[in-house]
Amino acid sequence: MMFELSQSEEVKIKLWKESLPDVDYDVGGKKYCYEYVFYPTGLGICKVVRRTADGAEFDLTNYELW
Repeated sequence: MMFELSQSEEVKIKLWKESLPDVDYDVGGKKYCYEYVFYPTGLGICKVVRRTADGAEFDLTNYELW
């Protein structure tokens, strides 16, 4: 199964990242501190971006399509 982000989702993620407060990053630095999590369900795919430094999450799931 392949998971992808649309261009509009990538723009939303970029804006979200820019709006986050600064935190202390681990040895991976700022570039590698984000997890992209995809949960396939019977209704659709949940898409969540999580910053590992502080656990901040951004839910990209389009619940209107369910």
